Amino acid sequence: MQKTRLDKSNGAPREPSEVISRYLEAIYYMWSEGEPLRSARLADWLSVSRPTVTIGLRRMARDGMVRLTRSKEIELTAAGMKAAEAIVRRHRIMERWLTDALGLDWVTADEEAARLEHAVSEVVERRLYQALGRPRTCPHGNPIPGLDRGLVPGRKLKVVEVDDVGRTLRVRAGDAEVTLSHETAGKLWVVPV
Repeated sequence: MQKTRLDKSNGAPREPSEVISRYLEAIYYMWSEGEPLRSARLADWLSVSRPTVTIGLRRMARDGMVRLTRSKEIELTAAGMKAAEAIVRRHRIMERWLTDALGLDWVTADEEAARLEHAVSEVVERRLYQALGRPRTCPHGNPIPGLDRGLVPGRKLKVVEVDDVGRTLRVRAGDAEVTLSHETAGKLWVVPV
């Protein structure tokens, strides 16, 4: 069993470094887009060498964020997924704030969000999320992770809209409507009712 490294001062899991955060974010994006999670692909995503990725992955495995399968695929552990979702959630909330409140274009908002996501605390993230009206997606239409929005095992869903052009699927779970990418929707196990 792997252990997550703890901050010695209070016993809480350590916040990942900026470099490890980039790795977690890239792995999350690759996973959400259904790409193979191999170190060579990760090196391409991050524009770094394969040996650099190997070193980073070893450190992440030591810290309990990832594990490497026998087939050399990268898997996020529960702790790794939680950390990756927090990073992506923060990034997408920052993008939403930068576009909606400050009027930045999408490209600039993405670049600025990448800088700011490491400096924003959970308290500020939560307040921004509430102030923005609890958005469900970033400006690009990608879901803000870590918010289950009613998508829990055993829940009945109704398909509201299929957008083949934007490659999204909108479903209703109780009172909440959720927009999913085709890649994400393809990972859901459903039973017709």
